Amino acid sequence: MEESRECAEAMRLVDSQSFDCVLVDMPLAHGDTLDLLRSLRRRPDRLPVILLCAAADISQAVEGVRAGAADFIIKDIEIHGLAERIVKAVGRPSEASRGDLAPLCRARDWAPGQMVVGKSRRMAEVIAVARRAAQYPVPVLILGESGTGKEVLARFIHKMSARSCGPFAAVNLAAVPSDLIESTLFGHEKGAFTGAVGQRTGKFGQAQGGTLLLDEIAELKLELQPKLLRVLQEGEFERVGGEKMLRNDARVVAATNQSISTLVQQGAFRSDLYYRLNVVTVTLPPLRDRREDIPEFVDLFLRKYNQLYDRSVRDLRPETIEALMEHDWPGNIRELENAVQRAVIVAEGDEIQPETFFDVASTSADKTTSQTADFSGTIEDLERKYIEEVLRRVGGHQSNAARTLGIDRKTLYNKIMKYGLGRALTAGQSGEAGKSLHADEMPCRSRFSS
Repeated sequence: MEESRECAEAMRLVDSQSFDCVLVDMPLAHGDTLDLLRSLRRRPDRLPVILLCAAADISQAVEGVRAGAADFIIKDIEIHGLAERIVKAVGRPSEASRGDLAPLCRARDWAPGQMVVGKSRRMAEVIAVARRAAQYPVPVLILGESGTGKEVLARFIHKMSARSCGPFAAVNLAAVPSDLIESTLFGHEKGAFTGAVGQRTGKFGQAQGGTLLLDEIAELKLELQPKLLRVLQEGEFERVGGEKMLRNDARVVAATNQSISTLVQQGAFRSDLYYRLNVVTVTLPPLRDRREDIPEFVDLFLRKYNQLYDRSVRDLRPETIEALMEHDWPGNIRELENAVQRAVIVAEGDEIQPETFFDVASTSADKTTSQTADFSGTIEDLERKYIEEVLRRVGGHQSNAARTLGIDRKTLYNKIMKYGLGRALTAGQSGEAGKSLHADEMPCRSRFSS
């Protein structure tokens, strides 16, 4: 392909003069930006490149980092930090000593569905805060409803940090039995307790030199909180049954969908640990508050599942996109991805109609029902009604219901038994949604023919 006039002029200047850094304004055609990056990377001096992008171009800027850019800046939010970022890009001896591999390490393993996506200003602000936090070795607390992409943002912070070439480890504290959390986090020595037949490294050990995500941090038991506080405060820990104090070199990112400040007031969470964790707090907005990002997510998930299931579903009709943007998505991005995955599988042709995602009429009825529902009664009554409504909306599919509710399937099953919701489950499965092929009911193979 013929090189653009802008790229040719840029390379002529670089060849004829001496520069320390190259700034590329992202309004340059996207393909031209990548071509220019590749040309600059082939030069012996390997000039660092910083991309200047608008909030709407963040995804393309991240792709530019994958292609070799040293950094990117959101023009309308981060431009005040441009001078600092230039200095950092030009004079980073640690990166130069390892062959300028950091930009590539930052972007490795970013498959479709794992990238931070969003053209909305709210997401641009979130990314700007996360980018700044990534530059400093301090804990970060990520807040947001279930399904908003807290782990994806944690991985983004890791990729944008100086630890990007190190490991990323994650643990969901709500999914680990309480008697195993200490061993899971810190590891144990052989014979430390019944069943400890060998030494276990633990998540902190696995994350040395990298980042450790403590998901659902609000679920950490009070008796274990002082041990985590010691790691953050003193930078050391010991395995269960061990006598040797180990130094910690893992950056901690914590995430939760609960209000930790409320838990502190209730005495369920230590205030000193809370203050250590929230040196920087990033709050992810729910999908209903960033509806303009929905088309980009849909496109991302369409490409992902078209490739996975060997389909060729075309872009959606405007009325389909409109219906998706009007939906509240209580399960946030996770629910939207599940809907796109299901739609790709069950679509009869190569085009997805609105009804393939959900029945628009019933969705409207759902909104009316939710507005007029009787919310009197005890907390348990409200919980039962809410779980019953979610089960009905997802056609009785327990995995989808659990994701929407932000709990695991075992907890959901126990609540179904507790509230006697077997009839709601059966009724949901008798509907159209129940007749569809659900993701965790598929045969064990990775590709499907249409």
